[in-house]
Amino acid sequence: MRFRDNPIVAQGVDIVIEIDINNSPGEWDCTFNRGIVCNHFCREKRMQNFTVCFAHGRESGPWGIKIRALAKVAETLGCRVVSRDDSDTLDPDLRVTRLIEEARAIDGPVVLVGSSMGGYVVTAASQVIQPVGLFLMAPAMGMPGYKESMPVPHARKLSVVHGWDDDIVPLEMVLEFARTHRAMLHVVPAGHALVEQLDWLTMAFADFLQNCMDFDSATARERLLATF
Repeated sequence: MRFRDNPIVAQGVDIVIEIDINNSPGEWDCTFNRGIVCNHFCREKRMQNFTVCFAHGRESGPWGIKIRALAKVAETLGCRVVSRDDSDTLDPDLRVTRLIEEARAIDGPVVLVGSSMGGYVVTAASQVIQPVGLFLMAPAMGMPGYKESMPVPHARKLSVVHGWDDDIVPLEMVLEFARTHRAMLHVVPAGHALVEQLDWLTMAFADFLQNCMDFDSATARERLLATF
């Protein structure tokens, strides 16, 4: 911590403090009165160093139509984007292991996004990665051949999108998953690929990602205030 202006803290003196929070450097305006912080943060100048990690479906690829659209949203919000290519294996649990290994090298807060088998993958991986958010599209819950039928999500924000006309992943399984974990659930008129709702999906993801970023920023503020 260092004072950018006069380091003397006195009544009525406004100073700016530059503080490095883990994974979240920022510049804040604070007013001090006899050594006590009198007001909360006024602004954060630098954006959180967020990474959005995508996991594709069973037989799709890392840059399908949905991932391209949502990646553009993430980049517009200033996030780094990672989309794994797991098309060489149909083993969902091998994909989980790979995602966890890749995430270990990521600095800063993470949001995981998965479609179909990728929804299972990011949910299972979240138990280790502990992301800020999980955004699941037609997640493969309750499906045969998976190590965990319904993996337990570990994220501060959880949103699920499913299609009424999905003929691959039964809606009932996703409803059970969402109910058990109190997820924000959107059931839309679409099939398994959800491409009929692509425009809506990008807007829903933009709202979700912004909420994750706001939540993490607020948490950082609380941690900083606790140090005074």
